[in-house]
Order: sequence, then C-alpha cells, then structure tokens
Amino acid sequence: MKIINIKQGSDQWHEERHRCITGTKIKSAIGAKYSNKTKEWTLGDKKIQRTLLLKLVSEFQSILEIDDFSNEAMERGNDLELISVVKASEKLGFEFETCGMLQSDKHDIFKFSPDAVYENEEGVIIGGYETKSKAGEKHIEYMEDDRVPPEHLWQCLCPMIMDDCVEWWTFGHYDDRNKVNDLFLKTIHRNDYLKLIIQARFLLDEFIKEVMETVEKRGGIYHA
Repeated sequence: MKIINIKQGSDQWHEERHRCITGTKIKSAIGAKYSNKTKEWTLGDKKIQRTLLLKLVSEFQSILEIDDFSNEAMERGNDLELISVVKASEKLGFEFETCGMLQSDKHDIFKFSPDAVYENEEGVIIGGYETKSKAGEKHIEYMEDDRVPPEHLWQCLCPMIMDDCVEWWTFGHYDDRNKVNDLFLKTIHRNDYLKLIIQARFLLDEFIKEVMETVEKRGGIYHA
C-alpha cells in the first residue's frame, strides 16, 4: 500500500481519483447490496457493477472534468472533519494523522482517501478513521443502532480490502450541535469481516479486469 501525499480536494487529488475505484466506489465495484430484512450483505450484483463499469470506461476515454458541486451539508461535514479527528484521537487514545490518499500495490486504479490513519511503531498503517457529520436525528439513529451504518461500512472495509496490514478502522459521527453527546464511535476489526473481505477482493479483481477489457474493446485509453 502506497501513501500519496496530496491535499484532499485539490486539483491533483481529483486527478489521482480520475479513472479509479475509490472508497466511495468500492461498494459499486463489488456489487454490494444490503438487506434490511435479513441484516446481511450479498455481493456481485451485476447491475450495480455495470453502472460503475460504464462510468469508468467513459473516464478512461475522456479528459478529467472536476465536479466542484457542494451543498451546505457537504461544506459542514468538511468543516467539522478535522475537529472530529481530534476528538476521536482524544477519546480513543490514538494519535490519528491526516492522509491524502492510499493506493493499492496490486491495482494502480484502486485508491482510497482516508479521513485519518493510525501508524504503529514501525510506521505501518494498521488502522484509521472515517468521519461523517449529518443531521442531528442521524446522529441519534447511529448511536441507537450502535454499529457502523451499512451505507458507510464499505468505506471502513476498503483499506482492509486494499492491504492485510490494516487491522481495524473506526467510524465516527460528530454533531457539534449535540451538547450532551457530540461524538459517536464504532470500531470494526478485520477478523470479524474476513469472509466479506476475501469475497470482495476476488470480485474487485474480476471487475477491474472487465473494465480494462471493455476499454480496449472500445478503442483503448485516451492519453492527453
């Protein structure tokens, strides 16, 4: 796993994400679906995968167009991110560090932009932090459910899929408007998700292969 030292949100960061599977896209790349009825995941949904495949093939044959859309909720989340990282560090006793981007050793187009990472004494990333700041009722809902929300689980599993060195990842939800309990934290561990991680890796390999084969079939990669 490689560390790319760039500022998240910068033009270079957007360039690095272009034509790549990222933390927000990994769920689609492996076709992951969650059942609220059974509380279980199924992977390999071809319809979900195809939507992302078409988008990636298009990117490989096009120039980068930076989408700078931002709404009030997104801006609020960005503003509170660093505060959440600091508060989580204090509460968990880990010295989290911000990080621009991680890249898979196996697949150059598999990248992940963590909110923060934790390194052991040897300088190896073994954990990290994913934070959100949504509406107040979501904050309470997450605390009541006491789990990593399904809609954010794969962002926390993404670095574990990327590299075996990652042992755990913490999800946090920070709500500065809540004056009683402003921070919800939930940590997941690799050993509890091994079956999903192994299945996801296989599906990711197959998906990337299909993407690149489709790119070639449609005329190859556009080089600016």
